Amino acid sequence: MSTTYANGSVPASDLAPLDGQPDAQLRADAAAAWNRARAAVTARTGITLRVRGWNRTLAEQERFFHERYEPRKTGGTDVRWYKGVRYARVRGAAAAIPGTSNHGWGVAIDVEDYGTV
Repeated sequence: MSTTYANGSVPASDLAPLDGQPDAQLRADAAAAWNRARAAVTARTGITLRVRGWNRTLAEQERFFHERYEPRKTGGTDVRWYKGVRYARVRGAAAAIPGTSNHGWGVAIDVEDYGTV
């Protein structure tokens, strides 16, 4: 596995699919860990976990960020600075500043919400 790439640029050769969702990929070591954890949850609870977010390119990180944050000179409780501009979250869940997301390293997932069990 190579280690000389930027956030959002994990080489395809370093990615592996997630069990049950072959279109969803993480860095190979993270995918293996998720697949083990998913199998353990299924064995213990009968619940088969699914993900709705995984490895993200820089362009995808920027899209998620701009869907949730808007430039604001004042106000807001969740404020981020990106490319010298102050942004405040106006909708949705928090998002990392593009280029700093663990999704961009291929090691983070968003798990589907199953509510209370």
